[in-house]
Amino acid sequence: MNRFFLTTSVLIPALMSAAGAATIGVNFTDSQDVPFGASVAGAPGYEQGNWNFMVTDWSGNAGNDTVFSSLVTSTGAPVTELENVAYPNHSDPVHFDAANTWRSGAGNGDANATLMNGYLDDGTDNQPYVNLSLSSSVTEATIVLYFNGDVQNGPVGRYWLEEWTDPLVEGTVITDQVGISSNGYSGSFVSAGTYGQTGTPSNVDVSTGNYLVFEGITANNIRIRGAGNADPEDFGRGPINAFQVITVPEPGTSLMAVLSGLLLVVRRKR
Repeated sequence: MNRFFLTTSVLIPALMSAAGAATIGVNFTDSQDVPFGASVAGAPGYEQGNWNFMVTDWSGNAGNDTVFSSLVTSTGAPVTELENVAYPNHSDPVHFDAANTWRSGAGNGDANATLMNGYLDDGTDNQPYVNLSLSSSVTEATIVLYFNGDVQNGPVGRYWLEEWTDPLVEGTVITDQVGISSNGYSGSFVSAGTYGQTGTPSNVDVSTGNYLVFEGITANNIRIRGAGNADPEDFGRGPINAFQVITVPEPGTSLMAVLSGLLLVVRRKR
């Protein structure tokens, strides 16, 4: 009689690996930026390699869809945590728009500087935004948002997350709306705070830093928003330099991935 079994030395590490969250990093680059390839960049505790570089100020362009659909995670694996969203004449997993791209002056001396150099600009009344649609295998997400404009120690910007039903129509605010003082980036990351999804959004005036964390996001369709010059509340600048999506898979999905992927077994004859 033959008996097959999985040893704990194989099964437990595999389970631990599959339970880990996937991280997707997107950096909006200005025309003068030099993408840093697979190099590691990001705030403390959120550092990652294999950032995805977006080199235009909007994604409503069929010619760009191939680039946008080839996103990778921090491990270099193809992204399966995001769904394509259909727009007129095109579809993409990361849809974004802004008045233009610009640069903060952080330069390209290292990967973190590049991360904080180019950004989606707010400009007039065109507030930058990014639309995402999480796949059904994701139960929860964390959004890490980076911002650093070319006006330092100046007006305050505002950032928040919305849940959308129509990708081209204003959605429902699901997080605090956080006012950020534009102190900028000068070689170090400063947290502007951590905020969760809530049914009763409120203003947070004013936090200081150059990155912001939204945790416990359970909405499927997420819009990242930055308030620009003509925001109704008369706040100042809301540039978006980069963001990360950290996803938590369904427990059943993780377990099935482990069990289906384990090819190493120990065979014992009796």
